[in-house]
Amino acid sequence: MPPTVADVWDARRALQGVVRRTPVFREDLLDEAVGAAVHVKAEHLQRTGSFKVRGAYNKVRSLSPEARARGILTVSAGNAALGAAFAARAHGIPCRVVMPARPVQAKLDAVRALGAEVILHGTSTTEMFARAEELMAEHGYSFVHPFEQPEVVAGQGTIGFEILEDVPDVDTIYVPASGGGMLAGVALAVKALAPRVRVIGVQPQGAPSIRLSLDAGAVTESPPVDTLADGLIARRCGALNFAIIRRLVDDVVLVSDDEILDAMRLIWRTMRTAVEPSGAAALAGACRDRRAGRSRVVVTSGANVDLDLLRHALAGGTAAAWKQAAAGGR
Repeated sequence: MPPTVADVWDARRALQGVVRRTPVFREDLLDEAVGAAVHVKAEHLQRTGSFKVRGAYNKVRSLSPEARARGILTVSAGNAALGAAFAARAHGIPCRVVMPARPVQAKLDAVRALGAEVILHGTSTTEMFARAEELMAEHGYSFVHPFEQPEVVAGQGTIGFEILEDVPDVDTIYVPASGGGMLAGVALAVKALAPRVRVIGVQPQGAPSIRLSLDAGAVTESPPVDTLADGLIARRCGALNFAIIRRLVDDVVLVSDDEILDAMRLIWRTMRTAVEPSGAAALAGACRDRRAGRSRVVVTSGANVDLDLLRHALAGGTAAAWKQAAAGGR
């Protein structure tokens, strides 16, 4: 069953006292750079450094005692892994995570620090999900999907309620998107209470699964991913999420990796806060919107950034230079 607005309200009650009510920031220098009133919904300050903990905790708390006892399994490049590991730790149950063979080291270290067992496998989400299916068949783990379960979507949707309460005059909300869990959840919450507010998804040009699906009218797998935004690498958006996005989201725009690096620099220069590439994508999308005087919210979804990449971004480095260095072993 698809999630409803009632499910988002239920998730909000369950998450009170568990996750942070993240602040919304304003900065005049950021407004001047974008040419509009920009509000930053600082989910990069969320527990585990990412919004993903909202959906993961909401899913784990919904499991039966028997399902929890079997332990949970998820698939993630990092942020969903952190969310699942946090939720498992809070409930006192085992957590296992399939991560890519070459993960961001900071995310790998953080997942292990929360007590999760990490299985490194594959270079794409397709390979990682295939390995997860093998492990579930072998061991009977309970699966916590990184973006496509009703409880996960409802948990992420609580962000939308908070935005409307803190920025009641918002015109447009920009949401980074990959598998579409947060985008679907935010749209579900926002359109129920304030249908006038535009909800815009933002994806990297090198990982356009939702944009391709909207253009095709059905869930469509993107070509092999090519983006430095490691939190936005799903090659297929969730079918559950796509049905909501197709109905409620106003648009999905694509941004280049260089625009994402520019947004990372802009956030640092104006607000002195560091976000990962996926966390800067929404601002990159907002910078493309040249409508003057509008009140915008950008969701900075994560802070779990590779420190070498952060230094590269702040020094004015390009995406091409970063990829070339990575290909050479840096």
